[in-house]
Amino acid sequence: MRALGWIETLRSLSIVNMQGREIYSLYNGSMESGNYIVDWDASDFSSGIYFVKMISNDFVITHKIMLIK
Repeated sequence: MRALGWIETLRSLSIVNMQGREIYSLYNGSMESGNYIVDWDASDFSSGIYFVKMISNDFVITHKIMLIK
């Protein structure tokens, strides 16, 4: 999973379930613009649809992902 390079400052990166609840926090803090690789150990999660939620200073981006085991 790559954080988008055009985001000026990333504040939070998390995995959210279909009910909108955060189930896993990948990053909390301040990450400057650039290319990053973030690993999610999904071994404790079941197959299904999840969302990656990225929060910056200016906006929130949500991407739908599918976990297949």
